[in-house]
Amino acid sequence: MKPLVFHLIPHTHWDREWYGTRAAFLARLVPMLDEACATLLANSGLSFLLDGQTVILGDYLAARPDQAPVVTDLVAAGQVQAGPSRVLVDELIPSAESLVRNLLQGQRDLHLLGGKSRTLYSPDAFGHPAALPMLAREFGLEGIALWRGRSGNTDFFWWESPDGSRLPVYHLPAAGYEVGQGLPSETARLRKAWPPIRDELVTRAATRHVAIFIGADHHPLRNDLPSLVAGLTELEPDAAVRLSSLDQFMAAATAELKNVGVVTSELRQGHQHTWSLQGVHGTRLPLKRQSALTELLLERHAEPLAALASRAGHGDQRPVLNMAWRLVVETQFHDTICGTVHDDAAREASQRLRDAAVLGRAIRQRAMDRLCAVPDVPISVEPGAGTLLIWNPRTTQAGGVAVVDVTSFAEDVLVGPPDGRRARRATAKSPGTSFGNAGELQLQVLGTASRIDRVDSALRYPDADRVSVTRLAVLLPPMPGLGLAAVPGCVAHPKPRRAQAGASHAVRADRRVLRNQHLRVRLRDDGTLDLEAQNGVTLRRILELEQQADLGDCYTASPRGAVQAIPGPASWRVLGDGPLLAAVEAQSTTDTLAYRLRLELRHNEPFLRIRVDLENHAGDQRVRLRVPVGAAPYAMAGAPFGHERRRPVQPSG
Repeated sequence: MKPLVFHLIPHTHWDREWYGTRAAFLARLVPMLDEACATLLANSGLSFLLDGQTVILGDYLAARPDQAPVVTDLVAAGQVQAGPSRVLVDELIPSAESLVRNLLQGQRDLHLLGGKSRTLYSPDAFGHPAALPMLAREFGLEGIALWRGRSGNTDFFWWESPDGSRLPVYHLPAAGYEVGQGLPSETARLRKAWPPIRDELVTRAATRHVAIFIGADHHPLRNDLPSLVAGLTELEPDAAVRLSSLDQFMAAATAELKNVGVVTSELRQGHQHTWSLQGVHGTRLPLKRQSALTELLLERHAEPLAALASRAGHGDQRPVLNMAWRLVVETQFHDTICGTVHDDAAREASQRLRDAAVLGRAIRQRAMDRLCAVPDVPISVEPGAGTLLIWNPRTTQAGGVAVVDVTSFAEDVLVGPPDGRRARRATAKSPGTSFGNAGELQLQVLGTASRIDRVDSALRYPDADRVSVTRLAVLLPPMPGLGLAAVPGCVAHPKPRRAQAGASHAVRADRRVLRNQHLRVRLRDDGTLDLEAQNGVTLRRILELEQQADLGDCYTASPRGAVQAIPGPASWRVLGDGPLLAAVEAQSTTDTLAYRLRLELRHNEPFLRIRVDLENHAGDQRVRLRVPVGAAPYAMAGAPFGHERRRPVQPSG
């Protein structure tokens, strides 16, 4: 038999923000990398793994631009191994496009530094999507190294994506990337510490190549590694002990890999190995919602519209779009987007998302204006002078009910000294609203309000106007995929044209029932609801609230005692009664809980829209919203690049 080869892989696990802010960890990062660069320059055979992300080097060079030549040389020589990702992202919460952008940005960073990474390293993500091998292969990566999400008694397995893509995976031991950090270089102490670690690693090894990760959270590069290698060599006279990079270990081990198992699912379990911390999906939900909405804005609106405008000769907005994506990706660190960070770090992440959304809306507006020939100098809109721009973000034909806010000019709001100016006022109040010169689009008025709008233009100072706002449900005709259309002439009429849906197809709502062509929703006095579909599916007591004492933290639930039902709202308020859109709302407040539930059905949509706003002020109490799936053996859950079938959680689980 060939002798064992022990690969010592020096590394650091670096959370850019966690129990401190980015600034707090940056203050530790700069001296750590100063020392690491000096050590690496003095030892050409030594490498240092920077956690599979390039953002660390960007942060360091922002503080130490004079070190750019040194860092570039070390990366090009393979002594500093960074990437292939820009950040150590959570892989289950972000969208598929965000995962793609993360790798695109990381590869671009590496290219500028002259480096390359062959392994997708994900040491601390709280679970992994089934499509990860496919994504890694599309970026030319040759293997994956990860920790959480799977149990098992071998350190290697093959992982196959739904499309058939397959890659070898190195599975870190239960102690993870810290397994070798406690090994001392002093011989007497090493002789006691080494046997239990050796036994675990060798027992799990699928080949004669055994990885020993030397590092931990925010730990520097150890300066006693030559002594550690010498000590292990003395204890293992029949084996080879060497300092390696992650890529070197993966190449050596996978070349000899035979007869290991194949996994074809997502990795979200860790029973009898390492906890996968799925409780993070219930932490800081407002931040997760903000992230998802920003992703949708960039993916479905800003980017395709900017591409169409560029193709039509209206300029290239990719530089600004790329900036928005970098802000989004930098919010998707596994601790950040999972919500397990300091409050100040969460607020900074939310601000990054707000900045990305501002950029996305500006890109969208500019592209739509150019494609629809809107003039460069927008003017205050008088009643009867508006244009409705319609965009289908899907790649397939789509139509149906959209909700829009129509604004009409009421009066100027003068900013600064009048200097002889007089505020203009609308000459006549619009008695109603419709779209198109003939008012051909069917409408439902949902409400009215007044506000102050600012009109911006590249060729004039901002103009503030008081406007009246009418929120409308508009029945739009089918449009082709990625279609864009302008409906000119927002014309005032004595009465807006109502939708002409027949009685059997109209959407209706009262305080007891919502219904449309596909669904009937019965509203119960306890705040729950029953849903009956035309295809025969019936679900009972949906959205029941319950609470339970919980001594856990942001990562992990630790329930105690009995589950108690929380009484829901006793009455429902009708917000819209059709015929295009029906909506109801219910609210409930206790000493520790504020709860608002909004339900909405739209014309010809085979699903119920649900929005829940909930504030739980109770200490050590977990609140759950239950959605029973009836007799179904599984539930469909959204996942990057597709969906997953997951077993329903039992109430006692």
